[in-house]
Amino acid sequence: MRSEAPISREARRNEDSSSSATAQTVAPDFRSIFEASPLAIVSYSLDRRVRAWNPMAERLFGWKAHEIIGEIVPVPESEMQQWRELHENLAQGKPFINVETRRLRKDGSVFDVIASGAPTYDSAGQVNGFISVLGDANQVLRIERALEASEQRRLLALQAAEMGSWSWDLQTNIVDWDATCKSIFGMPQTTPAVSFENFFQLLHPEDRMATRDAVLRAVTERRDYDMVHRVNWPNGEVHWIRCKGRLDSKSSPRCLVGVSVNADWIKRNEELFRAKERLDAAAQVAFELSHEINNPMEILCNTLYLIQHEMGEGHYAVQAANEAFSRVSAISRQLLALHASPGSVEPVNLAMIANQVIEQFARKVQAKSVTVEMQLSTLETLGSYTNIRHIFTRLLENALDSIGSNGRLVIRVHVARDWSCSEVQGVKILVADNGPGISEDLQRKLFGPFVSTKTTKGAGLGLWVCKTLAAKCGGSIRLRSSTKPGRSGTCVCVFLPEGRPQPTASANAKEVTPQATPLSRRRQARAGVAGAPAAAM
Repeated sequence: MRSEAPISREARRNEDSSSSATAQTVAPDFRSIFEASPLAIVSYSLDRRVRAWNPMAERLFGWKAHEIIGEIVPVPESEMQQWRELHENLAQGKPFINVETRRLRKDGSVFDVIASGAPTYDSAGQVNGFISVLGDANQVLRIERALEASEQRRLLALQAAEMGSWSWDLQTNIVDWDATCKSIFGMPQTTPAVSFENFFQLLHPEDRMATRDAVLRAVTERRDYDMVHRVNWPNGEVHWIRCKGRLDSKSSPRCLVGVSVNADWIKRNEELFRAKERLDAAAQVAFELSHEINNPMEILCNTLYLIQHEMGEGHYAVQAANEAFSRVSAISRQLLALHASPGSVEPVNLAMIANQVIEQFARKVQAKSVTVEMQLSTLETLGSYTNIRHIFTRLLENALDSIGSNGRLVIRVHVARDWSCSEVQGVKILVADNGPGISEDLQRKLFGPFVSTKTTKGAGLGLWVCKTLAAKCGGSIRLRSSTKPGRSGTCVCVFLPEGRPQPTASANAKEVTPQATPLSRRRQARAGVAGAPAAAM
């Protein structure tokens, strides 16, 4: 066995003979891989002499093939023991994988490599040498770091966009998903990968067929997948999700990979847009109807004025006509409110509006000796001052009309989340009274036009207009009421999205009458200020 000292020039083969030896050593089917490999591939005889040396080995070690074939590759002294042990294992037919070691270059420098090796056999099945695949450890480390950084950027992008990633293995039929994707589907983090069929059981029954067809078309037609569908959460909630996917290869795909994102806000915006179109159409009809009413109303007003002079204001017929005229005027004004320009959208101080409106009804409050409790966080929300003030006015007017003498009224404004979509933040305006309450049958109709709890006055448009104006702001309205003796009352709650809370202290409860005192929750329950409905909202 020749010494493992640096290679002597006299021992080198000429380039033509070494190329010929390499060609003879490397099998034809293996030659293309051997030549194009991004890793160094070296074939050795049993005495550790080089039999084949590919182009990447030339670049990694510095020796050309004709310089090294037939020679023993120098090994640093510190690595000799390891090299001998690996060689002995290979001679016994034992391969090794990803061993970190060090090697010498032609210029004498030492560098780190990651090596794998396997024995080669002759036609009789005897070990006649071995082949080794080596890579620059520093380059491998750089690649690993680049891949890790790329993965971190991918995860950060998904996290920032609140997206979850998933993949469907076409061979195993298994769908794998990350933690965010599990959350989007409402599943526990401990949920394992599932089969394609079980995954589709999470979808809303009405969306399963269409979604399945879209996924299969994406696979068979080699096209991207993009679908918005509903999913059923284990707690019974139904949510909208948007999924986008792409095959990992157009020619021979192995899996469909993609991302999912919560799409509740997309559907909510679509619904709001459709609702706005309906409201705009209704407002236009109301505007035209109001004008049609106002024209003959002017004639009736003038006629009524003349009749009053003839018959006197105290005549029962004149009084009845005045009451009817007032009701028609109220209907006209409220219809016009639907079409009136809301003004600019700007930060609106809800506590200020609440105070202004309660002052507007101060005489009525004092006349009935109503105790008013106001719990107003100093909030601002982007919206229309005109519309929001109109909502406050109608709610307080209705509450005061239903309260008898010495009644109680609660007004609250606080930060909250939407009832139908917990991700939408905003503010809630709550007005509760301890009046006689509203029957369940009437509650179901109360937000329709011309439905009223008042038998002698009122056009029955107040809550309908409030609901319409709240919807224009992207909000909604709910009502709870009880007619139980001793616990009667009504609570109306309006949600307005995109609240902008200011970092200031909550406003103290305001007392409109000198004897009014803020109510504790226990006292509210005893007084029957719609305690149960208020708590539910």
